[in-house]
Amino acid sequence: MLKQVITAIAASCLIGGAYAQTSGKDPNRIITSVTYTDLTDLVASQGHTIKTSNQSEMLLSAVTDDGLVYILNGTACNDSNTCSGLNMIVTYSAPNGLDPNKVNDADTTYAAISVWQNGENTLALSRYLILDEGMRFKNLIPNLKTLISAAPKVQEKATDETQTSSPSISYGDDSGEYANDGTCDDGRFHANGDDSNYKRKHVERDATDCRKAVASGDVSLVLDFGDNSGSYADDDTCDDIRFTGEGRSILQTDSHIKKDAADCIAEYRAGRI
Repeated sequence: MLKQVITAIAASCLIGGAYAQTSGKDPNRIITSVTYTDLTDLVASQGHTIKTSNQSEMLLSAVTDDGLVYILNGTACNDSNTCSGLNMIVTYSAPNGLDPNKVNDADTTYAAISVWQNGENTLALSRYLILDEGMRFKNLIPNLKTLISAAPKVQEKATDETQTSSPSISYGDDSGEYANDGTCDDGRFHANGDDSNYKRKHVERDATDCRKAVASGDVSLVLDFGDNSGSYADDDTCDDIRFTGEGRSILQTDSHIKKDAADCIAEYRAGRI
């Protein structure tokens, strides 16, 4: 099983981080180099969280909502810490080693990024940008998205393993009474969420706090309602057989497990399941 790692070289330079906030600069601006603010703006543009950082080294790691860790590293920097190159990196550890032929095959298949073996037990992926000729800042975003979307596919191609990832989480909005108080109040992220009315009522209503808490590792999804793909979804009764109570329908099959989210969330908030 491959696990995500930060390369040893990068890790030696990184210090504790924080949540990314945009500087408010025009995303249409033309850049011929990147500053540390550009790196944090790029992370913030995607709603990701800075995990670790070192401004003097023009280096940070960030984590997506799905838990994928990536590194942004300014290269070819001058004395004022503006860098004409930007390297975007994802790494995975392979405790059982890697097959160089599979790594080369992945590199050939996914030509938009570079794939290589970094030592005996690390698979590395990167997308490198040279900025000398100028680029709109907003065009950095699709480059980062290319790396992030390709990473699990490359990992599978290079190792014949499927990357185990967290379920896609619908965080909802910040309409809850206790939203934005620095604590995730959504009952789905607590083992005792059923026992608290306010946690029930905050399901999908404390998005910012819970997204940050998941990204930092403070909480994880305990109760997954799934989606609305069931044949009887959106009929105002919860058809998911995992639940009991007056809000549950008479359906007795497992056909709607994690397939009637909206109905079941409504009943859960109301305390009827």
